Amino acid sequence: MKNSLLLISFFVAISSYSQFHLAVYNKEITNSLAKIIEDFPNHFNNIRGAVIGTEVQAVNYACTINLEGADSSVIIQNGESNDSIFSWKQMVFESEDFNEAKAKFHEYYKKIKGTTVFIDNKKISFESNYDSPTDTKRFASIIFTPNQQTNELKNVVIDLNLQYIISGWQITINVYEHTDYGVKEN
Repeated sequence: MKNSLLLISFFVAISSYSQFHLAVYNKEITNSLAKIIEDFPNHFNNIRGAVIGTEVQAVNYACTINLEGADSSVIIQNGESNDSIFSWKQMVFESEDFNEAKAKFHEYYKKIKGTTVFIDNKKISFESNYDSPTDTKRFASIIFTPNQQTNELKNVVIDLNLQYIISGWQITINVYEHTDYGVKEN
């Protein structure tokens, strides 16, 4: 009897430990994403690192915050300094297996949906309906918008993308200002 109780206690402890780590992992991603979005009104000034590349109309900066488990992210400045538009982008997953990529796409959907930020003393979350990707379409995108509008996040979107490229399926998350695709304007 003691052995059975010990064995049950062991499995409960292991199960609790693994669930705790999964919750911490998810929390780290939503916390990092929240910090990125909260710095959007500042043109990502607080998280913008060194210049990593320049193009004709754009400057790419390293970002000092990256989502857990993903490669480095980039902040992109488009236009001249007074009229610049800033965006943030990170590739978060890559696989040759569509079903694996589809499952990760849904996981990231839930993580973004669970992200909240505090702007102007308002708790803001992001809304979007889930649209399941299919392997016959080589691209899927879900655009999240704030559940309430503020001047600081006017027209901001979080864009979750799944796309097939030569090396397989890639998932990227983008944060930028957008006024098309049915995004509400004030």
